[in-house]
Amino acid sequence: MTRTTNQLIITGATQAARFSTRHARFVILAFLCAAILSTTYFASHFAITTDSNQLLSTSLPWRQQERTLDRAFPWRIDQVIAVIDATTPEAAEEAANTLAEDLSHHTDVIRTVSRPDGDEFFARNGILFRSLDEVRRDANDLIGAQPFLGTLSADPTLRGVLRTLSQSVEGFRLGKTKLEDLRPALTQVADGLETLSSGKHPAFSWRKLITGRTPELSDLRRFINIQPVLDFHDLQPGRKATERIRASAVRLGLTPERGVKVRLTGSVALADEEFSTIADGAALNGIITLLLVLLVLWLALRKVQIILAVFVNLLAGLIITAGGGLLMVGTLNLISVAFAVLFVGLGVDFGIQFSVRYRAERFESRELESALLGTAKGLASPLLLAAASIAAGNLGQGAQQLQGAEAAGALAQAALAHGFGVLMLYGGLGVWILAALSLVIFGRKKVAAIPAYE
Repeated sequence: MTRTTNQLIITGATQAARFSTRHARFVILAFLCAAILSTTYFASHFAITTDSNQLLSTSLPWRQQERTLDRAFPWRIDQVIAVIDATTPEAAEEAANTLAEDLSHHTDVIRTVSRPDGDEFFARNGILFRSLDEVRRDANDLIGAQPFLGTLSADPTLRGVLRTLSQSVEGFRLGKTKLEDLRPALTQVADGLETLSSGKHPAFSWRKLITGRTPELSDLRRFINIQPVLDFHDLQPGRKATERIRASAVRLGLTPERGVKVRLTGSVALADEEFSTIADGAALNGIITLLLVLLVLWLALRKVQIILAVFVNLLAGLIITAGGGLLMVGTLNLISVAFAVLFVGLGVDFGIQFSVRYRAERFESRELESALLGTAKGLASPLLLAAASIAAGNLGQGAQQLQGAEAAGALAQAALAHGFGVLMLYGGLGVWILAALSLVIFGRKKVAAIPAYE
């Protein structure tokens, strides 16, 4: 920074402080009107997109590869995956088919529904993907159960089941089978009938009855891939779809009480859960943040009047910056929330620097106006340099990572939040409102010496 430029900055800041001391009420009224207009515009035009795909430029090489992959396999993106667990393989399969069929009719919130483990291809050719030993084992199980299956196929009712059991008992009486061979089947049927008579849902599996083996976890689990209609104006873009899925599961009786559990995962469901966590704690976090900001100001300044001036300036700056950012870009994004938090942190830092320097000047001169002019003169260059450095660093990083015309919106927000907002409110025009507030609060009269720290 050249000496001429530095002198111009100091002169400008000093003149701003002098003007605000002479027209304090006008300056405060002007900032108040600007804050009211910003609040009105922000409330009436607020729009935010939660589409994370718009945060980075599509001209980046890896983004182009990602888009090519998404075009080749469009059913892989933006999914909600319903994971269905049941007590028997048959119940899991039936629950998956029932839920998938029901969700396919809700086209207002669901685009596509598919089952990766239940399409026609695997139903016809799934045996080709099993090992030779598994195929032989399954074939032997079917051959051994052929008489049993034949009787049930002819009469698939309770009467057919009892007739099959009667034939098995008759085979034991004739010595053609052993009681140990009949014990598992008789035990399962007895347990199922007893559970049903008690009003509960029985976990009865024909597959286990035929094979005599306990089903593995993969046999008791099914998946449904769901592509929801996303609403990026909502903090949870897939909320309507996930609510519909859960409501359908309950309506169809797919509940733990009936031996079926439906859970949701996938990129959309996980993102919605994260945003829901943020929204649930927003009010509490906001209150805690406010208290922490006030605590930091108190520890640094120890004067209620000065803390009030800094806090009002910080609040006005945040409101004006938010309104200006929305005016510049039209729609905010997820980074805007982080920018707001960063603005508060930088604003408190700059406000403390200004106020501590003011107290030192006031201790020396005891005159309010001369203290404010001395503060403006002494901090004009450092604060402007700090704000410009923050802006340059963040904009440089943004320009490197976000290239292309589609990145203009994100860069504009970065310029406003990291550079222009802080630069305007604390490096330049912030001198006006702080000086004006100080003049109104303390008055023009001489006061006794104020220690730099109390």
